[in-house]
Amino acid sequence: MNTTDFTSVFKEALLSTPKTSSSMQPEDFLGHLFTTDKQIAAKTASDFYSGGNLAVRNSWSFDVQALPCFLLLYTMAGCGKLLMNQHVISLTENSLLLLNCRQRFRIDVAVSPWKYQVLFFDNVRAAEMLSLITKEPFCILNATAHSEYVLHLEKLLCLNYEKTMISQLRASDLLNHLLTEFTIEFLKKDQEFRKIPSYIEKIHDLFEEHYEENYSLDDLEARFSISKYRICREFGEYYGITPLQYLNRRRIRIACHLLETTSLRIHEVGSAVGIDNTNHFISLFKKYEGCTPLEYKAREPGS
Repeated sequence: MNTTDFTSVFKEALLSTPKTSSSMQPEDFLGHLFTTDKQIAAKTASDFYSGGNLAVRNSWSFDVQALPCFLLLYTMAGCGKLLMNQHVISLTENSLLLLNCRQRFRIDVAVSPWKYQVLFFDNVRAAEMLSLITKEPFCILNATAHSEYVLHLEKLLCLNYEKTMISQLRASDLLNHLLTEFTIEFLKKDQEFRKIPSYIEKIHDLFEEHYEENYSLDDLEARFSISKYRICREFGEYYGITPLQYLNRRRIRIACHLLETTSLRIHEVGSAVGIDNTNHFISLFKKYEGCTPLEYKAREPGS
């Protein structure tokens, strides 16, 4: 299905005239329409139809019979509302929604202005992944602005703005990774027998939210009054790597995001993620990404 077909399918699926501001059209609900290579889409089993950043006010309501796709919707500010199967779900700030659109749903503004990112796509694994999490056709995850899920969503949108075979292959790979991690996050919550110690969760949250600060194992030992050797052992049991390896990966993910979305210089990006030594930053970046920050920036769309 190409973007023209997708727009037509969307319009035919509307059960009533949508509520929009006078300056917007019903199809603006879809965001930016993407152009994809059908052969690549068939081989990767991923189709990307549309998406983008939207900022809407009180006049925004869509009642849709069904669409042959899924959507990811991340709320940045304000609040939206999903009505489906007699459920009323609030799409609050920092919520990430995965929705199977193959049955009737309605989306409204709840708190204006509502700012969100949306991606309409289809993927052979999406339904299977969703079924592992819930019996419902939707699920919601809390995700902060710089969480891995949100960074992946932003990268997916960027890759689909660029109309190349390479970008489509990267987008398909990234989507599969996002869906896998999304599913794992929910499955981990169900495994009560592997309850993560509270101090390990606190260390994890520190690295997620305050990655730019300086940390050492001695600092963590003093802060939590727990042996640094025990910290390394137990952190590794739950996250698969040592605390400082996790921190470095987190910093490099944020650095990639800054290189893609800002005009900061290389040393400024390093400092922003807590690595003031530029040579060390470049070396660490190359270790995780396989190229220097400058090479990474040069190959990104819009560079």
